Amino acid sequence: MMMLNAKRMLKTLGLAAVMGALVGCEPAPHPSELAGAWSSPKCESFSNPDGSKNYVRRRFVNTDKTWEVVATAFGDANCTAGDEFLKFRVGGTFTLGAASQAAPGAREGSFNMDHKFITAMNATAAQFLGSMNCGDFQAGVERDVSANGCLTVPADSVCKTQYDIVKVDGDTLAFGVEPAGPASICTPADRPTQLFDPVVREK
Repeated sequence: MMMLNAKRMLKTLGLAAVMGALVGCEPAPHPSELAGAWSSPKCESFSNPDGSKNYVRRRFVNTDKTWEVVATAFGDANCTAGDEFLKFRVGGTFTLGAASQAAPGAREGSFNMDHKFITAMNATAAQFLGSMNCGDFQAGVERDVSANGCLTVPADSVCKTQYDIVKVDGDTLAFGVEPAGPASICTPADRPTQLFDPVVREK
């Protein structure tokens, strides 16, 4: 009887392993897989509500517990070096949750924004930020915008955590599409259902 039960147990475990392999053929990432430096492989464009576009390059530096992105906005569609306009630096701690039901191979994540900084890269950018009620900026000087927010970066009182999705596929890392900037995914109900263009692991 014990031998029979053992055989049945082995069959059950074998079936479970097969089913696990089928379900996990595109496994959601583990936090350690996000660790490293990742950069945009090309100049990226983000649409604004008014139909205009921003041209950006992103660089992420992550550990298995923390994340940080530096997004540099350029004045032209080629992201030409020397034509930098604004630099955003946002990051904090993160945790990963369940596998995404909307994006295969992705996982839900909560990304805390523990710091939020913006740099005006030139005098024109500094004047622009002042005209947008972001306060007084000096060219080349990074400024903390956590208290009041600025442009697409929300104030802490509005949003401290982004509810996103994330996927690692080999040497690429993708986050979810933000419909209207970082402040548009500040509740679990607003979590993205589609992935944006990936960044590539730096060698």
